[in-house]
Amino acid sequence: MGKKVLIIDDEIHITKIIKYILASEGYEVIQALDGEEGLQSAIKELPDLVLLDVMMPKLDGFKVLELLKENKGTKDIPVVMVTVKTQQDDTLKAERLGASDYIYKPFSPKKVLEIVKKHTE
Repeated sequence: MGKKVLIIDDEIHITKIIKYILASEGYEVIQALDGEEGLQSAIKELPDLVLLDVMMPKLDGFKVLELLKENKGTKDIPVVMVTVKTQQDDTLKAERLGASDYIYKPFSPKKVLEIVKKHTE
């Protein structure tokens, strides 16, 4: 099995699209549909990469990112924010909290693969 990627996004169609893109390239994909579930999955599964939506129920992506970076077991896992929020303030906040990169919605399969490969190889 390839590298393990955790997708945390409350939009099921987005997680299905990304899962299809990554699974077809040999990645093992885990999905979580809200921030709390995603945080628990990251701690339990210790993926090689987390793709994290910003706007979600229970815990938003910024809070999940902050908690992942504070946790000894998950602090070194690269986190790529997947979002429609393109404002510079949001990008800077994510960078300050430890985000490795950004994928902006709508995205192309090529862009997703390019960024995932960049952070897992």
